[in-house]
Amino acid sequence: MPTTLMALAAGAVAALAASLTLPAAIAQAAVPAVPAPQQSLSVAGYQQFGCLSNGNPTYEEISGTITVPAATDINGTPGISADIYNLGGFPGGVSAGVGVDNSNHQAFYFAYGQWNGQPVTAMSVQPGDKLGVSIDYEGSAQYVVVLYDQTTGQAWSQANPDTNPSLGCQTGAYEQSPYPSYDFTTKTTPITFHATTVSWQDQGQPGTSKLLSPPPAGARLFRYTLINTSGATVAVTSKPTDHNNNFTITDK
Repeated sequence: MPTTLMALAAGAVAALAASLTLPAAIAQAAVPAVPAPQQSLSVAGYQQFGCLSNGNPTYEEISGTITVPAATDINGTPGISADIYNLGGFPGGVSAGVGVDNSNHQAFYFAYGQWNGQPVTAMSVQPGDKLGVSIDYEGSAQYVVVLYDQTTGQAWSQANPDTNPSLGCQTGAYEQSPYPSYDFTTKTTPITFHATTVSWQDQGQPGTSKLLSPPPAGARLFRYTLINTSGATVAVTSKPTDHNNNFTITDK
């Protein structure tokens, strides 16, 4: 897969940091009625679906902060659990976030971006780090992922094309694990997604809100609960708990 490694300039880091601080008008946006969770075999989290009305809205960016979870109590089937932002709709699209790898019964943490199903490891992270994440459509099928570890100051950026023509129709934030190997990979502390924002174009007009704010016209919000092969609930997405619409995912 051809890649173009981009040097992350100080301005890009500043832009990401600025995107994590919402304007007052956006920060006060009302939280919609939280939908009942749908069962999922691969993710727990929230997703907005666009392109439902005359091709609108189409999403162009998602950004926010993920607190890197701690795998202090290794348990269950070895594997990888990831906490991600996504543009394009899981399991496809462009994703970015943090993975916890317990495949060898020893926890390993890494931040990464993923295009066309191909993950690219960005840097090592540690439990408790605040990881700023942004996925941005740059035109001509180019999608740039920016990762910034607010705890250590590490920064990384990379842009790659993605061949999926419908990437702009979905965006979301999840805990993800491959089915059916997930029987919880780790007993993590709650995964916290802070102040997630989305940007879109709707009938030629730009807009920005939080993921859990009232979605743009023609879009719908969905919520997912991760289940295992026996149908038992494995990870539950909480309702928003404060004015920033933060939410957590807790492994059961």
